[in-house]
Amino acid sequence: AETVEGAEADYTVEIEMREAVGSPVRITVDGEVSGSGGTVRAGVKATGRLPAGPLVARCVVIEDHVLQYTTYYDFVARRVLEDRPLTIADIGDSTSAEWTFPVDEAWNLERVDVVVFVQNDDGREIIQSGRLLE
Repeated sequence: AETVEGAEADYTVEIEMREAVGSPVRITVDGEVSGSGGTVRAGVKATGRLPAGPLVARCVVIEDHVLQYTTYYDFVARRVLEDRPLTIADIGDSTSAEWTFPVDEAWNLERVDVVVFVQNDDGREIIQSGRLLE
């Protein structure tokens, strides 16, 4: 899909099925991105029974509306940041992760966002995600 609307249309059934299941993790994302760099903090709290396997927080800096030849693309990964292993195991446990990153002067900062997601490394399932600019 070339747009958010197109992705939603293409994956509506899968999205609705996954939303019905819910997530055992709540994630909050805050921070800032400016010409001098970015800082992102994610708070992760176990709100349900966690799957077996190591949980990892991953962070990707993205940019929307990036022109490549004659086509504009959204969700272009500009920087994939270092993984952060999570230490939550039981309902009610919480932890946080933080990342800092440089900003390329060619990026349009008005279209830059950051996505953080929690992934089970055993099955590669993404348990929860959040965006800085939601």
